Amino acid sequence: MDDQSRLLIQLAAQTDVIFAPYRYDGINARGTDAAIWERRQTYHRAGLRSTGGGSEQARQDHHRQLRGLRDAGLIVLRGKTNDLHAKLTPRADGAVRRATATHTVADSWPLLELIGLLAGKRSMAAEVDIIGRNYDAVVSSDLAGLEHRCLPLLIAGYVTSGSDIDGRVGYFLTDAGRTALAAGRPAAPKGDFSNEAADLYDAIWTAGLAERESWEPINRANIVIPLSAGAWPAMPESTPQIESARAAAQEASRA
Repeated sequence: MDDQSRLLIQLAAQTDVIFAPYRYDGINARGTDAAIWERRQTYHRAGLRSTGGGSEQARQDHHRQLRGLRDAGLIVLRGKTNDLHAKLTPRADGAVRRATATHTVADSWPLLELIGLLAGKRSMAAEVDIIGRNYDAVVSSDLAGLEHRCLPLLIAGYVTSGSDIDGRVGYFLTDAGRTALAAGRPAAPKGDFSNEAADLYDAIWTAGLAERESWEPINRANIVIPLSAGAWPAMPESTPQIESARAAAQEASRA
């Protein structure tokens, strides 16, 4: 694998770490939730901050690599030399997702349609509503699998996520998500799976999630309020349309 491919996978995995739903687990003294919120806002505004590390020469080499990816049409690059922000272009993102067996917006489209049905006018769908079983009937792999499938929708800004103090997660349909649903499903990218690429992604993803627990906000005035544990809406009454959409989302998750 060349250095260009490694950097693209690194950018994708680090972006995923930012948007992975955060679950409260007791007192959040460091303000990790606010730090995550700040990075998500920065990403939507400018991209993933990517300045490199180590020696000055290593940083210069990293900046040179980023400019090469930009010139090749693989990333959008914003900012000054010492404060660069990058986003993968749709072409590059599709190639990385296929190589690493992670999800694209097209892959997760049935999930977006299901969230749209469940959210309705209230705009929110609880994770157990999406899965179709209450917490006493789900296991951690059910919740983690849903998080992974939601990642491209979260990164695209089609949904947002929130957690109550007990660690239960809800997904909120945004105006951008409604606009996307009205426009229709995008074409699925093509590409080949690579064990080497998937292993690299997994290593960066796992290390990034562990590091995320120690993130602190840049601005201490930023405070994120957990969802109210007592204000979850009741699971909507099932309809043939909801059951069909849930089945389509589950089928897509196995593809």
